[in-house]
Amino acid sequence: MKKAIFQLHLWCGIAIGVYAFVIGLSGAVLMFRQDLQAWAYPQVFARPVPGFAPASPDVVVDELRTRFPEERFSGIDYPTDRRGTFLAYLTRGNDFRAVFLDPSTGRFLGELPKSGWIQRLQDLHFNLWAGPSGLTANGVGALFLMGMALTGLVIAWPGSSSWPRAFVVDWSRGWKRVTWELHRAVGAWTLILLAMWAVTGFYLAFPAPVRRLVNAVLPAGTPAAPPVSAHATAGQPPELNALVQRAERELPTAQVARVVVPATPAGTYDVVMAREVHGDWDGSDEVTLHFDATGTLVRVTDASVRSPASRLITWFGLLHVGSFGGWLVKLAWAAFALASPALFVSGYVMWWNRVVAPALHR
Repeated sequence: MKKAIFQLHLWCGIAIGVYAFVIGLSGAVLMFRQDLQAWAYPQVFARPVPGFAPASPDVVVDELRTRFPEERFSGIDYPTDRRGTFLAYLTRGNDFRAVFLDPSTGRFLGELPKSGWIQRLQDLHFNLWAGPSGLTANGVGALFLMGMALTGLVIAWPGSSSWPRAFVVDWSRGWKRVTWELHRAVGAWTLILLAMWAVTGFYLAFPAPVRRLVNAVLPAGTPAAPPVSAHATAGQPPELNALVQRAERELPTAQVARVVVPATPAGTYDVVMAREVHGDWDGSDEVTLHFDATGTLVRVTDASVRSPASRLITWFGLLHVGSFGGWLVKLAWAAFALASPALFVSGYVMWWNRVVAPALHR
C-alpha cells in the first residue's frame, strides 16, 4: 500500500510540479500586492492626510456619473489607512475598471492600469494567463496539491515514537540524504498550510459547490430580510451625505467604510460602518444600515451575528491571502508559500537521482 501511495505522490508531483512552483512563488509575492500597488501607483494609493475631512459622497457619486455616464457602479469605498483615496469599481459590459478619487474634493484622480507586471502576476496566480479555463485548472491543481500533501504525510511519517525527526535535517549526511530530509522537513512544517491553501484555492475556483456543501453541513443562519421597496414618493433620491450622517449618529464610534447605491428600484441605499479597521479584508466588524429611497432607515445588518457557514466562507478568503494579524502573518504566509517551489526543486532532484540518472547510465 505504501508503495502505491509513493507512486501516486510521485506522479502527482510530476503532473503539477511546475504548477506548484509557479503558484507558490507568485503567491509569496502577491502577499504584498497592496503594498506593491501603493509603491507602483502612488498617485492613487497615497496615504491620507491626518485629520482630513472626507468629501461628501454626493460629490463623489456626481463625479463618477458625470465622468463615466455609460458605466455602472454599485457604490464607493471610503479611504483606508493603506489607500488614502475613494475607490469605485465601474463596469460596462465585460469592461471593468478601478477608479480612484481625491479624498477631500471627490475629484477623479485616475484609475488602476489594466496592464503592468503586478496585474500580469496576479492574472498568472488567479487564472494561469488563461481566463476562465485557467481558473478551472487552478481548482483542479488545488485538488492535486491536497493529494500530494496527504500522500506525502503517509510516505514521510517516521512513526509515532520518532515523529520529531520529520521536522529536522541532519546536515552531516550525504547530499542525497540531506535532500530527502530537507524535502520531508519542509513538507512537515508546511503541511497544514499547504492543505489550507489547497482547500481555499479550490473554493476560490469553484465557490458555488463549496458554499452549498458548507451550508448543508453547518447550521443555517437567520433568513435574509426581504428587499425593501425603494420607490421614492417625491421622485428624488435621498442625499447620501444625510444618510452617512444618520449612520454616524447611530454608530458614533465606527467609521464609514462604504456607501452603496441601488442597482434596481427595489434596492436600498446602504451605508456600511466598520467598528474596527476599514480595509483589513475582514467584514465581521461591519454594520450595514439600509435606507429606502425616501431616506428612511428600514433595516440594520450586523455582520458579527452571521451564521457559522457565512463566517467559515469569509475565513476561506482571509486565510488564503493572509489578510489578518498584520505584517507578522503576511511575512509568515509569504515565507511558507515558498514551500511549494522548495518541495518541487527537492522532489525533482530526488526523482532525477532515483529514476533518470540510473536510466542514463545503463
